[in-house]
Order: sequence, then C-alpha cells, then structure tokens
Amino acid sequence: KCSRLFHHGQQFSTASINDLVEHHKRIRSSAPKTSTTQLDPGGVFTNSELRLSDIEVIGFDYDYTVAPYTRDLEDTIFNMIIEGLVSKRHYPSAISELKYDPNFLARGVHFDTLTGIFMKVDAYHRIQSESVHQCFRKLSEEEIIERYPGKRLFFSEDSKRYRQIIDLFQIPELHAWCSVLDYLQSTQNTPHPVLVHEDIKNVTTELHVHGTLHSHIMRNIRQYQEPNPQLV
Repeated sequence: KCSRLFHHGQQFSTASINDLVEHHKRIRSSAPKTSTTQLDPGGVFTNSELRLSDIEVIGFDYDYTVAPYTRDLEDTIFNMIIEGLVSKRHYPSAISELKYDPNFLARGVHFDTLTGIFMKVDAYHRIQSESVHQCFRKLSEEEIIERYPGKRLFFSEDSKRYRQIIDLFQIPELHAWCSVLDYLQSTQNTPHPVLVHEDIKNVTTELHVHGTLHSHIMRNIRQYQEPNPQLV
C-alpha cells in the first residue's frame, strides 16, 4: 500500500490527507445549520449582480408558463398539421386516419432532420442506444453504429442537421413528422425526410402566423387551458 500521494509535483503523506479530511468534517459540523423549509417556494431568487430596483418591467413567457395547457391541445395541433398537409400540400387523404400518441416523444430528445431518427443524447453528445428510433421503429446497436460511428453527434459539423425538442409545441409537430414518414414508407412512397419536415414546419408556422391555432384555442378556452390558482 502506498503511503504517499502526489499532486502537481507535491508529495503528501496519507497521514496529512487524513488530517485534512478530519479538519473538513469538523468545519462542516460547526457550521450553522440552514433549513430548506425556511425558503419560500413561490419567492423570486436572484443574484448579487442584478438590482431589481433598476428593473422597470418584468416579462413572463405566456405559453406553458403563465398559461398551462391541457393535453387536448397537443392532439389538436397534431390534427391541424395533418389537415394542413392534406388540404394545402396535397398529401394523401389517408393520413387523416393517423393518431397522436402523447407518450412517444418528450422534451429534450434530439432528432436528425436528414434521417428521421430520434434519440437521447447526454451532455457529452453520446447517443443513448435504448432511445434511438427511426420514426416508430427501434434501431439495433449495429444500425446505430453504422449511421453514427462512435455513437456520437458532432454538432459543430452539422449544426442545422441535429435539433432538440425544447418547446412543448414541437412535440405534436414532430410526432406528425414521424407518423407521416412512417405511413409513406409503408406504402413504398419514400420522400426524403427533409422534404416532409419542411412541409410540416411550414404548415405549423402558418397555424401560428395566420392565427388559426390561437383563434381555435380562444373559442374553446376551457378545453385547452388549466386555471392556475397560484396566479393572481
């Protein structure tokens, strides 16, 4: 057993290390105790570099922050996108039978716009094998390695190719992408995933810009919004 440790060229005995550990324990035990129950969960927390007295206006994001929505809205967005693809982009009417699954995608998932592949990626850009799907089909380890050597994403090389679901409105949009791609591939009609993705993005943008989605929500506000009793 080695009795000495080295750090940046300096030599420390195990005895001195033990002394440091014991000293650290004594300091921690003598420190005043704080209770998290004393913290106000509804309070505003800031830092020493921000003077709230200098702030004249505080803004809050509306969607999913001030205004929490029900799951019904996800179904509605999905159905509106499908309807737009049929009526404005001349997709086959059979896709109107496609159904939304609220449990398939989640915020934080990455997707490859060139292949229609969805995956979870860790902080080091490593792909989590169990999560990788092309549309609704789970890929094998061999298929993952073939498409992504080293099982890593390199964002600096293809920054526009890989995207992450960070907006809850994106979930039904990307579910529509999966569903339509999956349907078209099953009928031997295999358009490039990028083209389908662009069509869906354009239809979704129109829903927002033209006010179609917002008007529908306002007409059915009780169906789509959950009152928050904590808001004044």
